[in-house]
Amino acid sequence: MAMTMRKDMLDDSAEQLYRELGGIDSGYIQKTADISDNTLRDEEEKQDRWRFLMIEIAHLLSAYISDIRFLNGLKTQKDSFGELLQSLEKISKMPDHDGSILIRYRGFPTGTGASPEIDYVIVFGNLSIDAAAGTAMLNRMGVKMSHLSGRLTKAFKVFSEHGVSTLHIEIPKADPQAMQQLRDALEIISRYDQAFKRNSPIVFEKNGKQTILPLALDEKSQPDINLTLLSGLNTIPPQNMRAMVGKIGHWLKENDSLPYISVYDAMFNIKSLEGKLIKPLIEVNNIKWLSLDRQHTVVSKESAKVSRIVTERFGNSPQAAQVIQTVYGKDYHQISSEHLGERLKLATDLLESVGDSDKNQNVETEVLRNIGKNFEDVQDEVFENIIIRNGVLNVRSGKKETVIGKVHSRLQKIVSFYKGRADAHKKMKNLIKRGIDFDARDYQSIAKDFDISADNAKELIGLLKSCFNTDGHFLRSMFERHIPEFARYENKVFRFLWHYLKETPMRNERVAFLNSLQLLIVKMKKPANAIEMLLSDVLKEPGKVNFSDRNAFMLATLLLRNYNRELNADIEMTPEEVLQVKNGLDHEVVKEILRILDAYRERLFEKVGTIYILLNQSVESENPDEEGFPPKFLLRLEREMYIFLSLLGGNTARAVLRSAVKLYGNPVSGIYLSKTGRNYAALLAQHLTVAVRGLHRAGEKQDLGLIEQVKSEKAAFLSFSKNSEYLAKVGRLMTYVDSAYSGISQQ
Repeated sequence: MAMTMRKDMLDDSAEQLYRELGGIDSGYIQKTADISDNTLRDEEEKQDRWRFLMIEIAHLLSAYISDIRFLNGLKTQKDSFGELLQSLEKISKMPDHDGSILIRYRGFPTGTGASPEIDYVIVFGNLSIDAAAGTAMLNRMGVKMSHLSGRLTKAFKVFSEHGVSTLHIEIPKADPQAMQQLRDALEIISRYDQAFKRNSPIVFEKNGKQTILPLALDEKSQPDINLTLLSGLNTIPPQNMRAMVGKIGHWLKENDSLPYISVYDAMFNIKSLEGKLIKPLIEVNNIKWLSLDRQHTVVSKESAKVSRIVTERFGNSPQAAQVIQTVYGKDYHQISSEHLGERLKLATDLLESVGDSDKNQNVETEVLRNIGKNFEDVQDEVFENIIIRNGVLNVRSGKKETVIGKVHSRLQKIVSFYKGRADAHKKMKNLIKRGIDFDARDYQSIAKDFDISADNAKELIGLLKSCFNTDGHFLRSMFERHIPEFARYENKVFRFLWHYLKETPMRNERVAFLNSLQLLIVKMKKPANAIEMLLSDVLKEPGKVNFSDRNAFMLATLLLRNYNRELNADIEMTPEEVLQVKNGLDHEVVKEILRILDAYRERLFEKVGTIYILLNQSVESENPDEEGFPPKFLLRLEREMYIFLSLLGGNTARAVLRSAVKLYGNPVSGIYLSKTGRNYAALLAQHLTVAVRGLHRAGEKQDLGLIEQVKSEKAAFLSFSKNSEYLAKVGRLMTYVDSAYSGISQQ
């Protein structure tokens, strides 16, 4: 159905954009000749199609919020609603979602130039899109999609201007009744703002009849959009609505430990009303969606009470959303000193609202507990720029300090601890350098961080120091002697040992350290935490490659498994036969890392592209082994990544492995046509073998054509060299190609 909105609002219809997506020249890593056919780009385009629908739905919903649908030649009511239903139906076909879309205000833009006023995020399944993600999507899609970014920004501006902090919509079932209920809800929402401003009822058409709907009031006698929706959809008389709200409001006040944020939420959990009320498929400014990530997450009693206090103090203002984000936000790993300062001020305002009464003691505990937990994710250097003098918070930027304001005394203690911990971490990272001394405060910080005594902290530092001689060289025998003690401190010690491995410059020491670290892995009880740390480190800057990246994937592969035969041997790379492992995998760890990997998908794809760009640049060089990253290193880095992903499986891993087979399985890819690429023919044959074996594990029947294409190029690969060793490797490759084809066919 073609749309007739103004060109600056909607240039093309959703169907036209869908048709165009396949042929758009993506901007994703187009620095090499053959990267444009990268399977990863195809995978990202699939994800972008869902993201496009998320933008489309937000845009259409914003039109209802502002009720601009019938201005400037916009669509009729029927067409506008029909377009929304089409988009909801299409997006429902995306796998792994809970059937709902959430648009939520954050107010702390990170990594984007967006204004805090329009810092919203749209969440659907494991996909999310904000201003920064919209820009990245635009870069992939090209100029033809430039209006998408404007459409997203306009939608966010509408939400901001109309005071929307959350908008949650459930995809309606494919029956006329559910669709009509959604239509009625949207008609009420589109007229709510004007009715609120005029203090008048909403007049709309329901079941072919004109309906007059007074605004429903909450327990504080304030108009409430969700209660109004509930009243309108259920045709509840105003006097009955007032009585219900009053009764439930009194009940909540008398029982403030109940896990309900508002009268509206409580109504659906009262036995006498259970199953009798039509629950709106769309909710606006239900504050619970500020602290929840998924629809079926249960609100705890403590978080419900915090949310009620925030509502009482800040109403539905943007500041309320920022306060909730301060307590329950999941973005502290990328927060800046400036934003951390702002959140400390908001947390202070909240704690002062709570007061010191015994009645609210559990609320204060909940706020401080969550903020303390969030601070675990803050980068150490952020705390270096947070300064508290006489209870007043200052944030340093260069030589300039900005006064933020007073900080609650309990928050001062938390900040003081994390500043001390950051200082102790810095000393631990420089442990192998001479002249690094720890004082009593350092030991206290380490003790609290590791949940040990100060004496044990002092002992731990002594053990770490003993693993290096006075010149900073690694002493393997001492390290391995202390493995049982290090294992007591699990992932926190692993984090620092990983840092030392990264910083160790000499290859022989690095190999010794790497193999010694494997002995610690055997003792670890929560390997998923260590894998997440390694992935976070590798993908922190996906546009860069570090020599430590290869070791990160190698260690992650070890951590996935509950039995590692190679632990008794000194190795620098994972044996290829690991690809046969099935029963030796820790399946609970695999399940957890699959979830984490989906969240890192875009960064991983960018990292893969970065490695391939550097590889192509290297083999085009006259002296590839002497300039930048040598081809052998980059191929081994990819190899370790392929093995790790092959053991994991899943959609993200499958996309990377398909990309590898497609690129290296094509004898006219840029890597083979480059200046020195043929010099690495034997290594590339081994490389492709690993990718094929990985796809055998993770692939689907749709990959049979890709496997068959590699098989058809056997003669071309054999023509690269007459060297007997190389010919044997091509023969081995083709054996695994046949095996992969047979194995995937039988799935």
